[in-house]
Amino acid sequence: STEGYAEVCKDSNVNGWKFVDANETAKTCLLVSAGEFWFDRRQAYRDQIKTQDDLLEALSSDTFPNGVPAEQSSFLGLGERSDATGLLNYAASLRIVLSLPSTKKAQDLEERVVERLLKLRNEYASETQANNDAVLWHLEVATPGSFAVEVMRGMFRDIILFPCVLLLMSVFCCLIFSKRHKVESRGLLGVGAVVSVLLAIGTAYGLLFIVGVPVTAITQVLPFIAFGIGLDDAFIIIGGYSRTDPNKDIATRIEETMLGVGGSILITSLTSSAAFGIGIMSSVSGVRWLCMYAFPTILIDFFYQVTVFVAMITLDERRIQQNRRGKVHHK
Repeated sequence: STEGYAEVCKDSNVNGWKFVDANETAKTCLLVSAGEFWFDRRQAYRDQIKTQDDLLEALSSDTFPNGVPAEQSSFLGLGERSDATGLLNYAASLRIVLSLPSTKKAQDLEERVVERLLKLRNEYASETQANNDAVLWHLEVATPGSFAVEVMRGMFRDIILFPCVLLLMSVFCCLIFSKRHKVESRGLLGVGAVVSVLLAIGTAYGLLFIVGVPVTAITQVLPFIAFGIGLDDAFIIIGGYSRTDPNKDIATRIEETMLGVGGSILITSLTSSAAFGIGIMSSVSGVRWLCMYAFPTILIDFFYQVTVFVAMITLDERRIQQNRRGKVHHK
C-alpha cells in the first residue's frame, strides 16, 4: 500500500456518500475495480482463483459478494460474453478507478501513486525487453491533472523549435538582404527584421501575461505565424524602399516607401488581426486563447515594422552613404 492512503481517505466524500472498507470498520476512498469480487484482498483472490476459467467465471457475475450489482463496463473494457454460457470470453482492458478527496494530502498521494505505477511500467518494459519476452499487458495512468501535465511536457519539448526557427529565419533574411558588395550589402538588416518581429512577440506575450491569459500548447503556434506575417511586411517595406530614387535624401525615400506600401501592409495587418479577433468569441478555450494572443501580436508587429524596422533601414542607409562596410555580405 502507499503511505498516507488511509489518512487521505478519512476525508473521502463522493456526491455526499462516504465509503468504508470491507470490514466496515474504517472510512476508505471510492475504489471501482474487479477487486471488489474478492473484497480487494490479495489472499482472497489467491484462494478462489486457480485457473483462467475461475477468473472469467468470477468476473462474469452480475453481483459482488456483498450483493451490490456489478457493472462490468465500469471496470472491464470491450468485454465479450459467450452466447452459449453467458460467461466472459475475454476483456481488452481492466480498469481501476480511485476517487480521492480534493485536499493537498490527496494531491501528494496521487503524485506518489502515479510515480509508483509508472516505475512499475518501466520495470516491466525493461524486463520484457531484456528477456525478449512478449508484452502481455500495457499499463496506462490518467488523473484529472494528466492533460495539463502532458500539455506542459509537450510545450517544454517543443521549446527547442523556437530558437531553431529564429536561427533559420535570421540566416534566410541575411542571404536575401545581402549582396556581392561590401558596402551595399544589407545582410545585417535581415537580422534586424527578425529582431523586430521577436520584439513584437515578446511585447504581446508580456502584456497578455500581465492580463492573465493562459498559455496553452496551441498558443505555441503563434510565434511561427507571427514570423511569417512580420517578415512578409519587412520584405515588402525593403522592396518598396529599393525601388525609390537613391539620389533623394533618406527621409524622402522613407516617406515615398511608406506611401507606396504602408497602406497595403496596414490593410493586411488589420484583416488578419480582425480574423483572430473574431476567433476570440470561439467556445473552444484553446482556440479562444490562441486568438487572444494573435490579435494584439499582429497589430504590435505592424507598429514595430513601421517604426523599429524603418529606423533600421535609415541607419543602414546612412552607413552606405558613409561608405562603411556591411557586416554580412557575399564574397
